[in-house]
Amino acid sequence: MAPMRADFKSEQLIRDKEMPQIEIYMNDETRGRLKTVGLVLMLIGLLGILLPEAVTITLNLLIAGLFLVAGLLNAWLNWVDYRQSLVAWFKPFLFLLLGILLLTKPQILAAALGLLLMLYFFFDAYASISFGLSLRPTPGFGWAVANGVISFLLGLVFLVGWPFSSMTLVGLLIGISLFLDGLTLFLVSRATR
Repeated sequence: MAPMRADFKSEQLIRDKEMPQIEIYMNDETRGRLKTVGLVLMLIGLLGILLPEAVTITLNLLIAGLFLVAGLLNAWLNWVDYRQSLVAWFKPFLFLLLGILLLTKPQILAAALGLLLMLYFFFDAYASISFGLSLRPTPGFGWAVANGVISFLLGLVFLVGWPFSSMTLVGLLIGISLFLDGLTLFLVSRATR
C-alpha cells in the first residue's frame, strides 16, 4: 500500500513557510467595536497594573467564596435529604475546608493561579504571534506579533519568580496582558482605515 500524500497546497505552504492568510473585512462599525473593546480592556488592565495585589486578593476571595457557598449548599442538602449517609458529608466538608483554607492562606491560590497564568501566557504568545502572522500584510499586523512576544516574556517572568512572587505577579501580569490586548485591538482598528 502506498503512503498517503498530502495535497499540493499543504506541501507548498510547508515548503514556502508561509502562514495561511485570513481575509478581514472591516467597516466603520467593526472598527468602532474594536476600538471600544480595546479601550475597555486597556482600562481594566490599568487597574491590574496599579493595584496588582488587590486584583489577586479579589480573585482569591471570589474563588474562596464560591467554595464556601458550594459547601454550605451541599451541607444543607445533606442535612435535609441524606443526614444518615456519612459519605455524603465528604463533599460539603471538602468545599468548606478549601474555602476556609483559601481565605486564611491566599498565597496557596495565588501560586496555583500563577502556574495557570504562566501556561496561559505561553499559549497566548503562540496564538497572538500566529494570528499576527496570518494578518500579514494587513496594516497593524506587527502589533499582534509584538503582543505575542510580550506575552511570551511575561510567561518567562512567571516561570522565574514562581511561586514566591505570585501574590503580586498574578494581578500585575493579568493587568499587563489585558492592557496589551486592548492596545492591540485599538491600534489595529486605527491602522485599518
